[in-house]
Amino acid sequence: MPYDPTAYAQTKRRRLRAKRLMMLLALVCCLVGFGLGAYQLHAEGLNQFVYRAPGVGASK
Repeated sequence: MPYDPTAYAQTKRRRLRAKRLMMLLALVCCLVGFGLGAYQLHAEGLNQFVYRAPGVGASK
């Protein structure tokens, strides 16, 4: 199979685009997580955020 520089360039471009898209998606997920945490911290306060009553969040 002969070497095709255009196919290689297209593959490289697709991989770079996919990498950028995944990095953007990861950034958005991190920002959503930090935003929700900051909202809970603001709404409930640090004491309620760090120290919880026994049994809170426990599964049966």
